[in-house]
Amino acid sequence: MKRNLISTSPRLLLFSALISFLAFPSCSDDEEQDARPSIAGFYQFVSVTSATAVDLNKDGVASTNLMQEIEDYDFNYPFAKLELRPTKYNTENHKLLDISFPHPNLTPYTDINSQAIVLHTTNSLNGTGYTYTYDEKTKAIGIVRPANHAQTEAEWGRLNSLTVLGTNQLTAKVTKDYYDFQINGWRELNITVVYEKVE
Repeated sequence: MKRNLISTSPRLLLFSALISFLAFPSCSDDEEQDARPSIAGFYQFVSVTSATAVDLNKDGVASTNLMQEIEDYDFNYPFAKLELRPTKYNTENHKLLDISFPHPNLTPYTDINSQAIVLHTTNSLNGTGYTYTYDEKTKAIGIVRPANHAQTEAEWGRLNSLTVLGTNQLTAKVTKDYYDFQINGWRELNITVVYEKVE
């Protein structure tokens, strides 16, 4: 009888070890979920302000409020947004920063006053967005730029910085060219954007 107990004990230990080993992946998954940056999620536009007053809507009045100046663009969520992945919809552990922004397109047409017609479409800054790093302790957001960023940022716009403004808010500093009807030409604008987290 004693002999049988001794031979069963190693099996019991092996079984216990196997159960413990199988339990570790679920702990690892929990840790991955906890590793998701606290800033990850979707953000909506609160304000878009240019450092220079411009007339983008041909009303003859220059303003720094680009949400008013760009009348043909839908700034409402979810059409326009800032997305910091991973999110509940994109759960891959890849820190993608997708920042959709109004992109001006100068058409070959003119209006009844012989002024240029500019249409604004939605495009990501840098064409394809960025990846990012985030330090939970310092709240510092690092922007990781692709190798060809100089060319793509010149065409689509540049995200200069992204900072935590307060609870559920971020501030972006953006440089982008817009067609200013004050000068009937392109002007590089330095823009401050405030975003608020929606989910």
